[in-house]
Amino acid sequence: MKTVAIIAQKGGVGKTTLALSLATAAHLKGKGAMIADLDPQASAKEWYDARLACGGDELPYVQKTTPQELPNLVAEAEKQGVEFLILDTPPKADKEAIVSAEQADLVLMVSSPSPMDLRAMHHTVRLTQLTSLKPGAKVVLALNKLRPLGPATEDAMEALRELNVSTLSVGFGSRVDFEYCLNAGQSALEYDPKGQAAQEILGLYLQINKLVN
Repeated sequence: MKTVAIIAQKGGVGKTTLALSLATAAHLKGKGAMIADLDPQASAKEWYDARLACGGDELPYVQKTTPQELPNLVAEAEKQGVEFLILDTPPKADKEAIVSAEQADLVLMVSSPSPMDLRAMHHTVRLTQLTSLKPGAKVVLALNKLRPLGPATEDAMEALRELNVSTLSVGFGSRVDFEYCLNAGQSALEYDPKGQAAQEILGLYLQINKLVN
């Protein structure tokens, strides 16, 4: 089983959307996928409840959990044959992020390319450096809310270089599909498989899958 912890110490950067999208992509690719929701707001679990209420697929399953319960959940998920486990963590919560990172084969940090968000990412980077990661675990950054090149984007790229972390070559933009699909408990890949949002998520999934295998 491969475990991906999605973390960011700043809210509003798209962690849960990315967690749901990646788990659904894995499921559609034939992998046994599951999401562990560590956020007290339980947005991922609410998405799953909406999915069932709308008559959608029962997979990928979403399980609400806590930092204390997470190690047992990870062990049970592997025992049950889960192949791709996503850990969705809350913002501004060191404990959840650290416990999740310790369980992960890949720690996926998420940020928008705005200079303010990237400066806030310094705390997330420090957190991963202080965490006892699994041997061979990788730490990478995914960019959300990408926009056309311009002065603001150039400033953001300079802030990104200062972070000195590996960044995925594929990111995802501010697409309305990401908002509309969540209301019905879907992912962008299900809402509009040929849309730009779906293609971006598929590209991210394929890159992440390659990193953990």
